[in-house]
Amino acid sequence: MGDSVDVTDDPIGAPCRLWVREVGEGPRLVFLHGGWGGELEILFYDFLPLADELRLTFYDQRGSLRSRCDDLPTAADHVSDLEALRRSLDEDRLVLVGHSNGTWLAMAYAEKHPDRVAGLLLMAPVWPTPDEPGMESPPRWERPEVAAELARHGLVLPRRPEDGSRGQSINHRIIFAAVNLHDVTKWREVRAPWTYAGAAASSAAESMPADYDFRPTLAALAGDGVPVVVVQGDDDFLPPATWTETVPGVERVEIERAGHVLYVDRPMRVLGLVRDFGLEVD
Repeated sequence: MGDSVDVTDDPIGAPCRLWVREVGEGPRLVFLHGGWGGELEILFYDFLPLADELRLTFYDQRGSLRSRCDDLPTAADHVSDLEALRRSLDEDRLVLVGHSNGTWLAMAYAEKHPDRVAGLLLMAPVWPTPDEPGMESPPRWERPEVAAELARHGLVLPRRPEDGSRGQSINHRIIFAAVNLHDVTKWREVRAPWTYAGAAASSAAESMPADYDFRPTLAALAGDGVPVVVVQGDDDFLPPATWTETVPGVERVEIERAGHVLYVDRPMRVLGLVRDFGLEVD
C-alpha cells in the first residue's frame, strides 16, 4: 500500500511536520481533505482502488491528527504547506483533487501559485467567493428516510441518555450521513474524521480572508489549457451553484443521486471520473 513519510515544512519559523501517505504508481494526484481540522483517512480508503493506475498522495493538513505543529495554523499556512509538499515531492506542477473545504485550499493555492498547477478537480466545492448562494431547504436530518433509519436501530432524535454510548454513537453517525449523503442507509460507509482538531479548525477558519475571489484565477487557468473540473452531487447540501456560467472554461459534472460525500453515494461513478482526470491531464 505504499509508505508513510514525513515532510518537513517551516514557512513561519515554527517546527512543523506534515504527515504524508502515498500509494500506487503512475501520474500523481494530490488529495486535499475537507474541513480544517480533518484528516486524510476521510478520503484515503475510498480512493485506494485508483492506486492500480495512479500515484495517490494524501496528507493530514497542518494541526490535524498526525501533522502536529507548535502553533495553531492559519489558512495562509495551509497554502504554504502545500507548496512545501510540492517541493518535497520534486514535482514541477501538481494535479490537485480537493473535496469540500479542500477545494478552498486548492483554489487558494492556485491563486498564489498558478504556474504550479497542472489540473484542478473540485469535488463538492465551496463557492469561489464568500458570497455563496443561500440554502433554502430544511435541515437534512428531518427527512423521513432518516427517521426510518434511526428507528431500525431503536433510535430517535433528539438523542436519549438511555440509548447508551453505542446508541448515541450510531445516532451521531446516522445524522452525519443524513447531512452528507443522498442515501442515508450508507451511513456505515462514511469515514468521518472521528479525530477532529477543533482548535486548529477554528484558527484556520478565523484567518480566512473576507474578500477572496477565486473566479479570475480559475478562468485564467482554464483559458491557459489547465483543466478545471467541478463535480457536484445533485443532492449536495451546498447550493447547486452555476459554475459554468460564473467561471468561463470550467467544466461542471453533476452526479445523480449523490450528496456532499458523493464518492460514497456513487463510488464507481466518482472513481471513474477521478481516474480519467488523472490519466488525461498533461
